Amino acid sequence: MKVVAIPVYTPKDYPIIRQLPGADDMPLTWEAWAKVFEASMKERKWGGGYGCQRVRIRPDLLKVWLDANSQVATAHSRQRYAQELRDAREARIAAHAEEQRAREIAANAPPPPAPWSHRAIEACALILLATAVSSDVVVGAMLATSTGVLYHQEKATEGVVCHYFTATVTFARPNYAVTGCPRFISVDR
Repeated sequence: MKVVAIPVYTPKDYPIIRQLPGADDMPLTWEAWAKVFEASMKERKWGGGYGCQRVRIRPDLLKVWLDANSQVATAHSRQRYAQELRDAREARIAAHAEEQRAREIAANAPPPPAPWSHRAIEACALILLATAVSSDVVVGAMLATSTGVLYHQEKATEGVVCHYFTATVTFARPNYAVTGCPRFISVDR
């Protein structure tokens, strides 16, 4: 059902609105306007097909709207202004209700699950982290059990010369012709 906005005026505002250009179609006094208004409201109740809603018109805001829309205060422009006020108010009420519903839904909804791609990336990252940690543990254990680490080997006339590194010294041992240089060894000092 369509709701039509009906402009209404307070006794204090009525003379100010009546002074606006184009408002000469209004009765001379507020009391005369009120009698005509009540009679028209009774007629509308019997007409049916649409509802009516009273919208108070403030003279200062009406003047601003008239100037912004290059209008004068005729019955048609006053009714159009009242309809725009009513529609804007209804839109604000509907937007507020929609915002409240969205807040309630957001407050009661569980958090969304992580996308599958993120889960796969997380799993790969955990596997890589576990591999890095276990490799570090293995290498650390090997280093902890040996005091010398091979860092270079070279061929010599009598076999292979192995250069080892410890935390403090670098040294060489020759003659590993058959087996080559072992990677981790215990070093005699």
